[in-house]
Amino acid sequence: MPWTTIGAPAMITRVPPRHLVVILTAFALARPLLAQCPDGTPPPCGGHSAHAPSVAVLFMEPRSRNAADSLLAEGLTLEIINTLGGVTRLDVRSQWVSRAIAADADPKGLQVAVARDVAATVVGQLLPAELARLGVQRVDPRAKERLLTARALFEQYTAAAIRQALVLTQQAIAIDSGCAPAWVQLAMCYIWLRSFEPDSDAAYRNHVKTASERAFSLDSSNGAAMSIVAANRAARNDLSPHTEALARRAAAQEPGVLTELPLGFVLLSFGKEDEALAIIRDAVRRDSLSPWAWATAASRLSDARHFVEAAAAWERALALRPSVQDSVSLLTARRWARLETGDCTGSLAAGRSVQDTWLIIESLRCLGRMAEADSLIDGQLALSKTSPWVRAIYLAWRDRPDSAFAVLDRAFPSFLGLLLIHPAFDPYRQHPAYVALRRRMELMQ
Repeated sequence: MPWTTIGAPAMITRVPPRHLVVILTAFALARPLLAQCPDGTPPPCGGHSAHAPSVAVLFMEPRSRNAADSLLAEGLTLEIINTLGGVTRLDVRSQWVSRAIAADADPKGLQVAVARDVAATVVGQLLPAELARLGVQRVDPRAKERLLTARALFEQYTAAAIRQALVLTQQAIAIDSGCAPAWVQLAMCYIWLRSFEPDSDAAYRNHVKTASERAFSLDSSNGAAMSIVAANRAARNDLSPHTEALARRAAAQEPGVLTELPLGFVLLSFGKEDEALAIIRDAVRRDSLSPWAWATAASRLSDARHFVEAAAAWERALALRPSVQDSVSLLTARRWARLETGDCTGSLAAGRSVQDTWLIIESLRCLGRMAEADSLIDGQLALSKTSPWVRAIYLAWRDRPDSAFAVLDRAFPSFLGLLLIHPAFDPYRQHPAYVALRRRMELMQ
């Protein structure tokens, strides 16, 4: 294979009390020819330009057997990969592509120095904008070490690891409250915890908003901060042009799943389903070894009612990393997938959850058993506990659009953009109340 091996300059520094030796090796494609794409398929691969040189950073390992050192080394590698992502002319391979070599050095400022040397070797002289993106950020070394360790922890994609990452990130902010990346990382911890602790979703959404807006105020050029802010605003029904522009700018500035999957969510909320799905599929294809990427993509595919594809994505996530919650999500997606493929009888569910009732009603409607479906809907509408989301869909199915949109206008529930792409509202896209509701969201800026 036509790989060029690039060794970083010798940077062996003793860091009491831990001693790490960093030996970074990067591989760059001399020409755009691969034996296979990141997802295992043959070339040509989707995503970056065929002319963009590609680089992969192998994971560092400490000489010591200390678990804290291992996390620090892994976090440092992740930060180098992220920093290299600031060079838009460089196709930085996923952090999941390889985890291999032993390494060690002072984490303070190292990711910038290594990233700058590697990028310059691969693409030549760096542009002023690229140099600015690689600029050294002055961060207290105690905070930096905690952030690097936290970064490695939450990449493990388990509830326990993310809680540990949250504590370390909070400690880093207490040490250096002006560090924008720390606030970004705090927001990301809360985003991931929402998946594991759904009962705390509302509180975590507020924490995400506070942390991401703080990061953005500290550094308005931080792509990850822009991405989280845009996605959070879309979730809160701010579908103004500024929200979409911010999400697009984030993905253009720092390409990768951490900005592209949120962009897909934002575009889905705007009703731009085809473009959103294309971005989601491309992002996860290029980062095909990330369980978080597959799980997130599966959720977005379910939002768009592509349940067969969502089930396949959950399967990929589980193959990479077992998860009880993802296993439940896979079973749910498979049941909805039967309905999507026309197996209306097979999709009939037994159970009393909101999802079960919803699926039963859709299955009955699919089978043409409208009287039974309507009777079940009327029973649900009589319950005071029925959420505005579900109530609006049921009212739309019962041909009562005025009532459906009145419920949504009054409650204005979060994620309203995703709700309005539900096919129950297809006959009412030109309804004055639907147009007024969309207009209300566009004017929220």
